[in-house]
Amino acid sequence: MAITIKGSNFQFNLFNVYNQTNAEGEKTLPRAILNTKLPPSSILVLDSNEHHPLWDPLCPTTSQGAQPFIDWIEEQDLELLNTPGVGTFFRPHLSRETVLDLSLVTPDLASKATDWQTIPETGSDHYGLLFSIQTNADLVENPTNQPRFNTAKANWDTFNKELETAIQNSQTLQDMDQISDPRKADLMDLLLGNNTELEQQLEEIGKAITQAIQTAANKAIPITRLGPKPKAWWNKELTKLRQDTSHYRRIFKEKLETTAIHDAYPEKRDFLRARNTYNKAIKDAKRKHWNEFLEKEDPQSIYKAMAYTKDNKVERIPPIQGETSFDKKCQAFRNTLFPPPPITEAPTFTNYQEKRWDWPALSTTELERACSSQVKSSTPGPDAITQDIITAAYKAQPQTMFRAFSLLFNYGYHPKCWKQATGAVLKKASKPDYSIPKAYRVMSDIHSHLEY
Repeated sequence: MAITIKGSNFQFNLFNVYNQTNAEGEKTLPRAILNTKLPPSSILVLDSNEHHPLWDPLCPTTSQGAQPFIDWIEEQDLELLNTPGVGTFFRPHLSRETVLDLSLVTPDLASKATDWQTIPETGSDHYGLLFSIQTNADLVENPTNQPRFNTAKANWDTFNKELETAIQNSQTLQDMDQISDPRKADLMDLLLGNNTELEQQLEEIGKAITQAIQTAANKAIPITRLGPKPKAWWNKELTKLRQDTSHYRRIFKEKLETTAIHDAYPEKRDFLRARNTYNKAIKDAKRKHWNEFLEKEDPQSIYKAMAYTKDNKVERIPPIQGETSFDKKCQAFRNTLFPPPPITEAPTFTNYQEKRWDWPALSTTELERACSSQVKSSTPGPDAITQDIITAAYKAQPQTMFRAFSLLFNYGYHPKCWKQATGAVLKKASKPDYSIPKAYRVMSDIHSHLEY
């Protein structure tokens, strides 16, 4: 098998070979490989079926076809990634692990290949080979991986005290009573954009209540650390099988310390059975979990799937219209992909019925329900404020929260700081120039937590 792997600024070839004997008694290596020169930036992984001290110092004999293969390796100055003596193949009838599977790279990749290791738990007599090729890709922290508050470890008493202090220190929140309740003329002026002072006051209320909650949360709630993603497919059965595998492995190793390998065959057999059962159960659990997940008729499933598959680091987007900083690139995307709406004439409200201005005022019952645990939501917006934090804030400061939300709701004003979205910038396929914004598309969801 031969494939070429390409990135924005790297390319290498991957060759996979099985050195088997054909009907004429000739193996793959002399028939198809030894007369071939690998192109630059190539990786060769193969089941060599050849024994040699170069990769297996403990092998008792050298295979007949090993030396011509080694000569070919030296002619091309290939680098062997294997750690000599680290087994890659094992069957119950063997006295020890042997080295049959090899990893080789051309000289230009030798310094970029790192962390070579084997993966015994593959459910096969051949171990998996794992290593990394460092590319020139410019990786950065994924900007969508924002910090999250770990509310399970929150100190809510501290949160309540800090929230009270933050509200007392906020001039905007202390001056809310100076804003009169809405009149019909005020509502009309606000809709027409004729009362910028009132609009600014309402905008500042949205910012102030958000900042007060964030200040209290920062002092009372630890931040969840970004680390390896949890194994959502793990279950109690796998825990038991892992314990069984460790148990039989320990018995097998203890037996080998006191007896020959052929006398330890029963222990070896039990260990291999336990290991294979464990590995198969892992595969089944992963498959079952993923299938069940995809079959859910849950509108949040797509966002959970994105979280499961999202990398902690991503490749840096190339310069966009000459801009290299993250903020400038975002601005270039916004200007191109989100152009301003067309200019329309202002409404006259000539035929607008007078009674239509009689909006029902926000009630304490409505806000209490909106800020309660009855609202099930766990995905925070850019402010990182989750529903349980909102619930705690309302319980601690119901009067302040009600006054702030009453003004916003009764005036029909939606603060700009609550109308933010997290967008994922995706490349469109087969575009000739990825330095222009139109070569990308944006997928986003609007976060709505402090919007009631």
